[in-house]
Formats: sequence, structure tokens, C-alpha cells
Amino acid sequence: MSYITIPVKTQYLKKDSSLAIQNRLLPKGDIKNWNPLTTTAYLEIYNQVGAEWGWTGRVLMSDTELSSWLNSDNCRLLKLIVDGEIAGFIEFDISKKQSIEVAYFGLLPAFIGQKLGLPFLMESIRKIEQELKTKEVWLHTCQFDHPFAIQVYQKAGFTVVNESIDDEPYEEAFLKKNNYKF
Repeated sequence: MSYITIPVKTQYLKKDSSLAIQNRLLPKGDIKNWNPLTTTAYLEIYNQVGAEWGWTGRVLMSDTELSSWLNSDNCRLLKLIVDGEIAGFIEFDISKKQSIEVAYFGLLPAFIGQKLGLPFLMESIRKIEQELKTKEVWLHTCQFDHPFAIQVYQKAGFTVVNESIDDEPYEEAFLKKNNYKF
């Protein structure tokens, strides 16, 4: 696979944890801790969720580096199980307990459009805020993410606090498929 680093518009969003979620949306299915036994098991789900959006961050890590991250105390993974299948996952970077990051969040293609994303996101964040007593949760999204991603984040209580152009690696085939002008 060939990767190209390109400038990408990135939006950074923050949720103030002192603001209680007014309407608690419970997701269809169950949210469970996820401890993939291997990096291959993790990457299988990661790629199914992120392929359409050009995710590369974990793919470009060495197996040793990824394994170390996934098994560290700084990484927390939750999965959404619907009808016995993994419907999606959320990955938190909890290295800074007072300001945690949603590093990755998404649904597998078969589950998109079923109104699962917002409740899954909100309930996962509620759980992590309660557990860690964190002061804020933040995430970032970019121009290649799902067209409704930012709207879902805003409905979950996030506000855009910064925008920038960041250099990010993308697979060349992904860029061509998305008509990126080289």
C-alpha cells in the first residue's frame, strides 16, 4: 500500500463534562469493554469501521507499538454489541485523566443509519466521565469523516474549539476514490 501525506482540514471539539447530558439516550444493544486478544483482531474491526473514512493512524503503527498501546493503562476500548455482533467501537486515550480524548469512534458499515451512533457515543462518554471523574472530553474530526459526524458530535454536547490544516497520511487508493486532486 502506498501512503501520501496531504493537508487536511481538521476540527477539534470539546465537551464540557460539567454540563450534564439532558436526555440520556440508551443505545440499542450492549456496551461492553473490549480487550482484543491480538492486534489483528483489533485491526479487523478498526479497518471495517474506518476504511470508508481513510483511517490510517493504527494501521501505520508497528505491531509492537500497537500492542503496547492497546494493552496500556492509557487506552480504553468499548464495543457496541447489537444482535450478537460488534456494531462499532470507541477508543479513549485516558493518559490525561482530566482531559480524555475520543481517539476513534465509529460503526461498522452494516450498522450505519440505524440511529446507533449518537446513543453509543453519549453513553460511552457518560460511563468514562463517571468512572474517571474527568473534567473534559475532546475529539477531532476531519474533512474525510462521515458527512454527519460533526452533527452527531454536536448533538452529544461537543463544541468546535479550533480548526486547522494538518498533514495526515492517507492511502493513495482512498484519495483517488474520493477524487482528491494531487
